[in-house]
Amino acid sequence: DLALWSIMLAERQATGLWHAVNSGQATWCELACEAVGLAGNECRVEPIPSSQWPQKAPRPPYTVLDCGKLSEYLGMHPRPWTQALREHFFCAPFDA
Repeated sequence: DLALWSIMLAERQATGLWHAVNSGQATWCELACEAVGLAGNECRVEPIPSSQWPQKAPRPPYTVLDCGKLSEYLGMHPRPWTQALREHFFCAPFDA
């Protein structure tokens, strides 16, 4: 989806700062749990506070991006992140 939106923005010669993510929101843990489940892996994902994750810079506690500008400019609404992730796992070509 990001590649498609980038092409669409480039074709329209859009400039400026654009937030481009699928719709919905999730923590990093929720994203990991969904990906692990889709991959058929039975490992356990355990949530930890961000203070326990090594980072070079402090991160704000809530960082959901607003794609309203992208939606309005391109005339479309990004699909849910869970749908995009499912398609990536089940429709994307894999190198054998």
